[in-house]
Amino acid sequence: MNFNCGVKSISISSHAKKVYEELDAIRPKHISFSLMLAIAADDYIKNHSKGLVKLDEFSTENIGERVPSFFSDVDEWIGYISRIDGDERKRFQQRLLQIQTIIEDRS
Repeated sequence: MNFNCGVKSISISSHAKKVYEELDAIRPKHISFSLMLAIAADDYIKNHSKGLVKLDEFSTENIGERVPSFFSDVDEWIGYISRIDGDERKRFQQRLLQIQTIIEDRS
């Protein structure tokens, strides 16, 4: 992509529309939406450039079902657990057992 010109356009799918609306809602009104997109991209780069998470590991269909960060408020965890289906809940329980085993092995 050539970034030497001053104008770029993006397509806004029905899935992306809600994300852009939420971003616009939290955007400080003294900066442009395009600058807000750049700030969001910069934040993503800073937090994910260590190779731990890849952009293609996300799906626009399950953004709301993302696992909260480990030390998130317990209400976020309650919401997450109540939203996931049975298969995902089983995967989550297996991961919890793995973490518990690691902790017990190191104690």
